[in-house]
Amino acid sequence: MEDKICITHADIAWQSFKMVADGADLHYFNSFQEGDFCGKKHGNISIPLLAKSNVDVVGASIYVESCFANTGDPVIIRRREQEQRKIYAYFAKTFSENIELVSRGGDLDSTKIKLIPSLEGASMVENEGDFEDLLKYYKIIGFSWDQKNNLASGLASSDGLTDLGKWAVKRANNSNVLLDASHLNERSFYDLVEIGEKPIIASHSNVHSLSPHPRNLKDEQIKMIAERGGVVGINFGEKFLRKNPENEVEEVFVENVLDHIEYIIRLVGENHVGLGTDYDGTTVVDDLRFPTSLHQISSILRERGFGEGVVRKIMRENFMRVFRETF
Repeated sequence: MEDKICITHADIAWQSFKMVADGADLHYFNSFQEGDFCGKKHGNISIPLLAKSNVDVVGASIYVESCFANTGDPVIIRRREQEQRKIYAYFAKTFSENIELVSRGGDLDSTKIKLIPSLEGASMVENEGDFEDLLKYYKIIGFSWDQKNNLASGLASSDGLTDLGKWAVKRANNSNVLLDASHLNERSFYDLVEIGEKPIIASHSNVHSLSPHPRNLKDEQIKMIAERGGVVGINFGEKFLRKNPENEVEEVFVENVLDHIEYIIRLVGENHVGLGTDYDGTTVVDDLRFPTSLHQISSILRERGFGEGVVRKIMRENFMRVFRETF
């Protein structure tokens, strides 16, 4: 059997809303296999699929959809965020034999599948107290999705971190919470690097030089993450892998994912890239649609001449190093 695997971004709670809306109940998470998911956009993850794949660490994201976030109403946004927290709490209680929510570094030693609470966009934050509340629950926080909010800006704006955002960087650094640069615009990214003192990650981002999507990272950004001791998690989303992101008919495959991994290895070394996936959050390449296909990545890494030590780093150890240093 392959070694254990870590993936750093999966929108499980958001997907659960969609599954329930389509007639499933939350027990799907403890039963669904590949053939039970309907349609290419409808689900990638369940406990059986993770267990079968030897995935034992997952960045379990909470993402408040733009239809809520764009209201600008923190009460509405916070309610949606709290609803997703309840989903993870339900999973942890109902399937406690199999999964555990990570709340401190020691939880990473559990033999269960470990879900790391991660926030994708902090649009519910109005003040320092709101951010303090987030620090009590999340171990990974990304300040913005694509919107501008009270902390930072995504692609929808050219602004950088706000004064509140700059305070939040320092507060997170002092609270054993890891900051996630995925979705930040360039100015907010550079503000984060300048102000922060701890490792940062990009939980689900790719290489702009290979796929010039505005969400992908330029070489200088990748170098800065590496210099800070961080890691980039490769996104399996088709649109983030295409050589022409606007060409929706361009096919991409697992080999494209490997190209982005290898590019980062050549650019900054073997210690700064891992698997992000973006499972349950976007349309991923078809030959990596389920975690049961992840072994292809390690196999192709070996075919490309990378040794077992490098393979283990990519598949798990790089991100686990940062988690243990931070949590």
